Parts: sequence; structure tokens; C-alpha cells
Amino acid sequence: MSISRWFRLYAEMLDDPKVQRLSPALFKTWVNLLCLASATSGKLPKSIDDIAYRLRLSIHDAGQQIDDLILAGLVDISPNGTREMHNWSARQFISDKSVERVRKHREKKRNTECNVTVTATVTAPEQNRTDSDTDSETEKGENFDEDFGSEIGREEQPSVQPIDPRLIARAEGLGLDVDELIATVARSRPRDPSALLQSLVRKNLRGRLPGLTDAAIGRALCGDAEAYGTLQQLMTMEATDA
Repeated sequence: MSISRWFRLYAEMLDDPKVQRLSPALFKTWVNLLCLASATSGKLPKSIDDIAYRLRLSIHDAGQQIDDLILAGLVDISPNGTREMHNWSARQFISDKSVERVRKHREKKRNTECNVTVTATVTAPEQNRTDSDTDSETEKGENFDEDFGSEIGREEQPSVQPIDPRLIARAEGLGLDVDELIATVARSRPRDPSALLQSLVRKNLRGRLPGLTDAAIGRALCGDAEAYGTLQQLMTMEATDA
């Protein structure tokens, strides 16, 4: 029998525009990704194939929907390229161990029934957060933005990293509107601009060449000359047909 996992889902999402503007299919994918990421502290599997299998989606649809969630600000890309659910550590904080709390409560109850003086202190159920958690929420007060736990005027500023010029050159060589893609990256202010640009390029290519696999795009963007040449030919044919 497997151990059931759980994570916090906040009622404030009902009024969160980032969530409520999602399509029904994308909302379902977001919730399923939260379930998937709960096993790895908010991080998603590196392989899009694994994600697609767990979500019962095609590889194309999984990649497309994750790209859409990245643009919506609900999935982040870490500096090492790992995809993770937005603000997971702040929202899914580690509280005290409920199992230990229940054990102490039952022990105290047994000892009381046997007229044994108990000196152990039992943590009340309502104190399931640490003092620092409570104090932190009190200090935030009205400056606390319920949109995934950020503080108004004090958003976490991602470290500025340059976009890999090789990726820009490859995107330009495929006939993509590089200026528009870079502008989209700049508006999103990701921690890893190169990773987001690559995600946008993948999305653009899948939209123009529906039969193209994610693996083929990955090889081309990562420097495989043969795969890149083939992709250039396909893009040239697509532009000619259009």
C-alpha cells in the first residue's frame, strides 16, 4: 500500500487571475502537475515523455501546455533548466510533524487515565505552523499578496542572465521572429532567459510543424548539425507552402 501524499491548495486561487484565466484543459493540467510535483518538492520530471505519460497526454500536448503555463507564470524554469511549480517552497512550507503530535496526545491520554502525572507538552492542533510562520504572516499584513504568496512591492527579483547567443542565432537561422521572442522573454523576467527562449522556440516550431517531435527540436537546438539542417529545410518548405 503506497503512502498518500498531499499538498496545500489555497482558496485564494478562486480570485487569482493567473489561474482563473486558464482554459479548462490547461487548469486541469496545472492541478495535475501540482500533484506530480508534490513528490519532488515542486520540481517536474526532466523528461517531457515522463510528464506526458503521467498526465495521459501526448508528448506534443504536454509540451505545449507546459509552455503555456510558463508564459502564465504558473511554472518556473530554474537556472539549471529544471521546470518547477511557481512559488512552491513558499506555499508548501514544512509544518511540524502531525504524526508525532498525535502520538504525544495519545500517550498523555493513556497516562492520564492511569493517574500518571505527565510532564510532556502536547502541541495544540491549531499550532501546526511554526512560530516563524505565524509571525511572518502577521508582519506581512496588508502587504501580503495572495497571488501565490508574494509581497506587494517586494517581488522576488530574478538574477539577470544573458541569453545564449548561439540559441538566438539558431532561432534566427530557422526564420523565426527573434526580436519578438526576445521581447516576450524580457516581459516574463525569468531566472533563466535562455531556457524560456528555448521553450518559446519549441512552441513556435511545434505550431508550424505539427508532426515534428520534441526530441528532434531538442537535438537541433542543442547543436546537432544534421538535425538543425533538416529542421531548416522543413521550415523553408513550410514558408514556401504558406
